[in-house]
Amino acid sequence: MAGLVAGILSTIDSMMNSTATLFTFDVYKKHIHPQASETRLIWVGRASMTLMVIMAVAISLYFGQEKGGIFNRMVDYNAYLVPGVIVAYVAGILQPSVTRTASFLCILAGPILSILFEQSAYHGLGHQLQAFHRAALATLACYVLLLMVSLLTQHERDSEREQFTWSRFKTQSQSGSIARRPWWQNDKRWACLLVICTLGMCWFFR
Repeated sequence: MAGLVAGILSTIDSMMNSTATLFTFDVYKKHIHPQASETRLIWVGRASMTLMVIMAVAISLYFGQEKGGIFNRMVDYNAYLVPGVIVAYVAGILQPSVTRTASFLCILAGPILSILFEQSAYHGLGHQLQAFHRAALATLACYVLLLMVSLLTQHERDSEREQFTWSRFKTQSQSGSIARRPWWQNDKRWACLLVICTLGMCWFFR
């Protein structure tokens, strides 16, 4: 129980700090009061964090009364937001041809495509798409959109930025002298194991 509570509290604490920091610096200091002092920013961060916690508690109590509970509702909402972000992030690492405009449009199109697939299935087929199925379709559509826009905006490519892609990093790593690590420190094996476990849980709890 102590480990469970510690994990939950650490997650909530990270989310509270992140949201307070985003609001304080990206909204308040940038657009509302650019000359705000450090003390004022601290109090704004505390006030925004308190307000967000109150809103989160109210929303959780509201959705907790519905069938499925708050956690199923969170998974359903994440299925709207995640596909575009995942595609832009992974493709930006693996494919040097991906451009800034394509990534930006991919992130914006993720929720829109998810809603389109959901409404098309409901009105066209009379079927309610499950969250994982909707997310998978939106991910494929976002990737196609990313490739198409990238082809049209190749003039945005920057050799300096592309040094952070996987192919360039892998080439530089192989050319350098890197000590060989033991098998239990191999990040690729642990990443594959994590993917297998995640897919297994998705299949088991489908």
